[in-house]
Amino acid sequence: LKYLFTFTCVWCIVAALFGYRTLKNYDKDPVAAEKALAIEYGLITLGAYGAGFAEFTGIASKFMYKMEHGVFQTYPELDPLFGHSFYDILPEKYGMTIFFAWVAIIWFWWPIKLLQPDLNAGEDKAKETEPLNATYGSILG
Repeated sequence: LKYLFTFTCVWCIVAALFGYRTLKNYDKDPVAAEKALAIEYGLITLGAYGAGFAEFTGIASKFMYKMEHGVFQTYPELDPLFGHSFYDILPEKYGMTIFFAWVAIIWFWWPIKLLQPDLNAGEDKAKETEPLNATYGSILG
């Protein structure tokens, strides 16, 4: 199932990359772009379902073993990198600081940066507050 999980993750990444290409060329043909985006979003959704299924079956098998034997399965040989990875060497307070900074950037700063306010919006404010000088059925010019 790890191959199914890997395949579906790559599938989602490729569909997302095609989505970026579609968005880049959206103005050239909006109708075709909407159709392409619908297909790409559909592929991402199916890929996420496949990855979730693969992950669920792996987790469920661990719990089925526990229900059968009363304990989780033990693995006598640990991975050779266990205890010697970058995350084991880095103190937890630094790791958590990096994590929270990353979350703040991705969840808060970057979306706000994408929504750059229009600083010239105040110039047309006077036009928006003036009442319309028109009667019912007239054509405004």
